[in-house]
Amino acid sequence: MENAMKIADVLTKDSIIKSLQATDKNGVLKEISETVSSLSPSLDADVLLKMLLEREEICSTALDHGVAVPHLRMHGLSEPVAAFARSVQGVDFGSLDGNPTYLFMVIIASDSRADEYINLLARVTSALKSGEMRERLIKAGSTKDIFETLVEEDDRNGKR
Repeated sequence: MENAMKIADVLTKDSIIKSLQATDKNGVLKEISETVSSLSPSLDADVLLKMLLEREEICSTALDHGVAVPHLRMHGLSEPVAAFARSVQGVDFGSLDGNPTYLFMVIIASDSRADEYINLLARVTSALKSGEMRERLIKAGSTKDIFETLVEEDDRNGKR
């Protein structure tokens, strides 16, 4: 698993939204779709939003403890893409525990690279398991702090 893709391989400081303006699920996914599209012009924001909303209709990607991991696989995508977003006020995202969701990590991967997709999902959910880690992300003062916190936790988990 040494060559496994890390969070730092798909997430950039530019793909982090420090403070979402949206107050509902559709708005959150729209903001994230627009950010991803601005960084990856081959991904149309409207198409991405439609696909993410369809994925949410199948089953909410909100976990518990204020975390959601919206994810999907797309045909023709050469490299995985990720974005992270934080909501200061929290959003009703259909979480397992019924509480608001504050932290969103979106993963979009190729439909032809299932192993890579599963590995990234596992790394992200593992990184976001720690209550201390989630608290650090909620309190982080900058996109740089958020990025470094995610990468450090992913690296720490990768060494276990």
